[in-house]
Amino acid sequence: MPREHNFLLARGERLTTRVEIRQGGGQKRPPYSLAMARRRLLPQVALVERAVAALPAEACPDDEAVASITLHPRYVSKSDAPEALLASVGLRTIGTKPRRVTPERWGTSRPPAGEVVTDELFVAGKRSDFSGLASRLRGIVTGSSQAGDLTHLEAIDAIAADDKLKGIPEDQSRPLLEVALHSERRPERILSAFRQFARRHEAEWFEGRERYVPGLIFLPLRADAQALRDLAAFAFLRVLRGMPALRQPTSTPLRAAGHGPVALPVPPAHVPSIRVAVLDGGLPASPDLSQWVDYDDGPGMGTPNLDYLEHGLAVTSACLFGPLSGAEAPRPYFRVDHHRVVEPSSDFEYLDALDRIVQVLDGDRYEFAGLSLGPHQPITDDEVSSWTARLDELLARRAILLAVAVGNDGHADRRAGLNRIQSPSDGVNVLAVGAADSLETPWRRALYSCVGPGRSPGLVKPDGVAFGGDDNEPFAVLKSGAGATRKRADYGTSLAAPFTLRAAAAVRALLGNELRPLTLRALLIHRCEESDHNPREVGWGRFEADPLRLVTCEDDEALVAFQGTLPRGRWLRATVPLPPGPLAGMVTIRATLLIVPRVEPGSVSTYTRDGIEVRFRPDDRSFTPTRGRPRPQHARAASFFTESNVLGAGEHALREEGCKWEPCLRASRRMRGRGLHNPCFDIYHHQRSGVPQQENDSEIPYALIVGVRAPSMPQLYDAVVREHRGVLVQLQPRLRLQVRT
Repeated sequence: MPREHNFLLARGERLTTRVEIRQGGGQKRPPYSLAMARRRLLPQVALVERAVAALPAEACPDDEAVASITLHPRYVSKSDAPEALLASVGLRTIGTKPRRVTPERWGTSRPPAGEVVTDELFVAGKRSDFSGLASRLRGIVTGSSQAGDLTHLEAIDAIAADDKLKGIPEDQSRPLLEVALHSERRPERILSAFRQFARRHEAEWFEGRERYVPGLIFLPLRADAQALRDLAAFAFLRVLRGMPALRQPTSTPLRAAGHGPVALPVPPAHVPSIRVAVLDGGLPASPDLSQWVDYDDGPGMGTPNLDYLEHGLAVTSACLFGPLSGAEAPRPYFRVDHHRVVEPSSDFEYLDALDRIVQVLDGDRYEFAGLSLGPHQPITDDEVSSWTARLDELLARRAILLAVAVGNDGHADRRAGLNRIQSPSDGVNVLAVGAADSLETPWRRALYSCVGPGRSPGLVKPDGVAFGGDDNEPFAVLKSGAGATRKRADYGTSLAAPFTLRAAAAVRALLGNELRPLTLRALLIHRCEESDHNPREVGWGRFEADPLRLVTCEDDEALVAFQGTLPRGRWLRATVPLPPGPLAGMVTIRATLLIVPRVEPGSVSTYTRDGIEVRFRPDDRSFTPTRGRPRPQHARAASFFTESNVLGAGEHALREEGCKWEPCLRASRRMRGRGLHNPCFDIYHHQRSGVPQQENDSEIPYALIVGVRAPSMPQLYDAVVREHRGVLVQLQPRLRLQVRT
């Protein structure tokens, strides 16, 4: 059967069941004895007590202060949180961030060499509790849970004001700043205390500009440079940094091959009911795109910037038509709603643009959106920007596929981290898109495309790359101006992101509403073209731009989509659909699993509230030997989503249990067909300990794409369809397209 008839098989969730699997684990040998822990930590506690006592009373809301506790790297899992110890000394955790340490001892026979990543906890409590901390630690009894917690700690430190100052402009006497405050359970009281504290230091307060995310309050402030260290003494201040600027659109002259006239199509979009939101810099008056585009200039916005208008036109052109390679643009699959979100003349452009983006997306109007602008600032491991925090929180509530450009500073200083991806492409709930230099093969990362990794969790960023053009092979887009419609040569991740979004929304136009936005995001990642490129540069690979190739299979291949929700604290068994009887030859199973986790921006090192654990069971007839004990309830598990398979062998040193918190997993395994018998994936949804549970916390969305390929079985697709007829649904196209060969 020709490939163009072998469409993706949907409703794989009909092959899922709930199962009960016992969880277990042994006790770890702690790195320090209780006596050794006291000897190590008590001198540090003395320094904390003095630092807290020296704080001004007005810097301590409700007479509370904040210090930090660094966990030993072997004790960062949710079950090892030092909750008993903290409760016994009157302290509570209000946030976390990652920290690299070289422990004094490991307590294991084969410790890793050098620095490793662990958690640093921000802990708050009354100053009186801090002043009595040393005596309480001396009174801990051997064998108690508090004693166990104490042996798992690496350090206890005061937080210096200087450590809270990040990226302060050196050429301004009274800079505009972005402040992040720990908000915890009483944000209004923290904010009120800081307002009084800031005004005491003659800072300019901007009423109504506060924005809340779980665990943090973001707000702007203007203050004298000499007063910043005094401001940073406020106990619940997390970070004080120079107000970021947005990435500025640039127009680089390229060779003439990308220029010339282009004819726009006559008919409307194939499926006008599909609306894709483009959030950018606006559109010029010409060319006239009203046949496929509705334009929203935003209320109360001033005169648009011409460079942003050209940028907005280029992004919209890439979303509607892709690269303009011929004399006529192709007919669009869908309509675009272009929302102008930037007003460069405003001092608060960084803040206002984000407010407009959130306002557009926070509703049920869109399932597809593209964002090709954002802060001109590489991400860091220890803090999350307000853009990332607010959009991740929104996308945890709204089913939207948001494609985000990673930025064009990939050529910047690598050692200083200036070439790293830019916010909000580090979001765990966005599709982060970098740029490839060609539509053809071979290809590589375009040199300007920012690189990963992302933070952990969310380490694989960008998610992938798509053609974005370069000097040698530009990306042709529409050019502004009256008269005949023309195109111009351009390049950038700003074009790669909408080009990828175009493929996803085209699948919706092609197949209808069967596949949810999360499933389409999983499908894009699953179909990424594998290569030997460094995953830090290209993520999972190059996205497939042809919508028909995304959703069709070769004759020896079956591709199945599962989608639904995962219950908290329960196992879901997803059966891999195969034909009856033994499979001939070698078989490759590839799977991609995505979830939509809730986020805790105030806890950067434990940013996602939700995680997944997956066990692959290839043969339900094979059980682990038990030496006389009853046979296990479930078949033997084999490795699949291991750290090395998912993230590359050893390149990213994850913390213990780190892979369990990655929201996107992709891996494959090649094995003999005769070793497969009713194979399945068991998926478990777990949550961080210590986060407040709510009624709507019980389930999270998931999407699982499973592909089976057996070169020795040229009729595999037909055999799977026949075996699972009435269960799986062979999707049917609504449009007639030709598969690209």
